Amino acid sequence: MNLIITDVCNRSCPYCFASQKVKLGDNDSDKQRGYISLENVNTYLDFLENSNVSELKLLGGEPTLHPEFNNIISLGVERGFFVTVFSNAIWNDNVLNFVSNNYGPEQIGFVLNINEPQYQSAEEKQRQQKCFEAVGNSARVGFNIYNEDFDIQFIADIIVQYSLKKSVRLGLAHPIVGTNNDFPDNESLSKIGDRLIEQLEILEKKDILGAFDCGFPVCMFKEEKLGSLFKCSTGFKSTCGPIIDVGIDLTAWPCFPLGKLCNVKLTDFDNRDHLIKYYEEKLAPIKALGSMDECLNCKYLKRGQCCGGCIGRTIRNWTASGGDTRLLEKLGV
Repeated sequence: MNLIITDVCNRSCPYCFASQKVKLGDNDSDKQRGYISLENVNTYLDFLENSNVSELKLLGGEPTLHPEFNNIISLGVERGFFVTVFSNAIWNDNVLNFVSNNYGPEQIGFVLNINEPQYQSAEEKQRQQKCFEAVGNSARVGFNIYNEDFDIQFIADIIVQYSLKKSVRLGLAHPIVGTNNDFPDNESLSKIGDRLIEQLEILEKKDILGAFDCGFPVCMFKEEKLGSLFKCSTGFKSTCGPIIDVGIDLTAWPCFPLGKLCNVKLTDFDNRDHLIKYYEEKLAPIKALGSMDECLNCKYLKRGQCCGGCIGRTIRNWTASGGDTRLLEKLGV
């Protein structure tokens, strides 16, 4: 589960999976900004405790932009949670000083999602470098793939220079239901798979492994390369399930690509297991379709070895191919 503590972000990534729920590139102080209250943070922590969950995962927007960010971290640690922060590493001095002087890797960790250097300004690079220096081995780098010609070799230099964890969180950009964002189409997936194996084989020689996020279908990788995929990663598994994101008002939804679907109140459920069961039952009929025509007769999907791709991709492809636009309504989603 992820807690979104602010809907404000200081970047505008074209592939952003959260763009339906956040204000991208919001540097206008006159705009209405959203920040979670400490009361709601405590309510959420109560829910995690009732669910026997020991990790507090914080997202945004950019979570460090919350004016009470430091206090939220302290609150989580003091209540016994390991805190993981998903951030773009563009931090202000207040956050840098706090992170540098409080807590260690046994209490807090960071996933720092960065883009290729050509898509970053000089100021962004400078601020990110300060962040890398502050976090050291408390952090791993994250990278989101949204086109065919990506290059992740620059990440190796960052990991070595700043002694970050030797793995890279790999995300595949997915379509957001009801909103436009950049993501690779189905025809690009096999090329991305080839490119990714090639890139990971180079990183593996430097003792750096890939760590896969959700929504990667098995068929985007050649069968003869599956062994290399496992060798070069922390363990590949094709998954697509309810991550559960919770907003600043404690509204929950399955994940950011499905942010318009099945919005419920967190406090209407006893614990995380009940919420996951609710979403799994709601989304099962759509998930069974798979995101490509080939999924309908795919043995890997039927045997549970492949997730069939992101459900957001399934819905987008269904509507784009002329399918019944009332699909979601008929399925009660």
